[in-house]
Amino acid sequence: MDKLYLSRKTILELLYDRGYSQAKTKHMSLDEFKAWAKGRDIDTVKKEMEMTFDGPRGEILIIWQIPLKLGSQEITNLISYMKELDINRAIVIIEGSLTPHAKGTIKTLRQEGTLIDIFTVSSTQFNISKHVLVPLHQICSSSEKSRLM
Repeated sequence: MDKLYLSRKTILELLYDRGYSQAKTKHMSLDEFKAWAKGRDIDTVKKEMEMTFDGPRGEILIIWQIPLKLGSQEITNLISYMKELDINRAIVIIEGSLTPHAKGTIKTLRQEGTLIDIFTVSSTQFNISKHVLVPLHQICSSSEKSRLM
């Protein structure tokens, strides 16, 4: 449960930093999270952690995926679910890995305007953007881009 808590906390921080302000209201302490998850099996907890947020680039779906490997069938199911919700952006956090075919499908979908970002639970255990050695990243204005180029 601790890994899921840290993963959830990191994703919420990243969303808040990117303008999804309601992500801040979804924060729970570790004790609150454990109390909320008590008595539920891990698959149920993952399913109930699913969230949608409205933000600067439209609505986004956050899912902690249950299977160890995310393959084409799971991507197809995810796309159908996203169409039901009328959402074209998603973040999927997985335990294992992505099959090569699923990677290709996600790349094709990106070209068609459906954006799916895949993270592993282990890569979301801490927010790298909060590390002391990582400088603050900001979006450049048009004039700043011109000067830089």
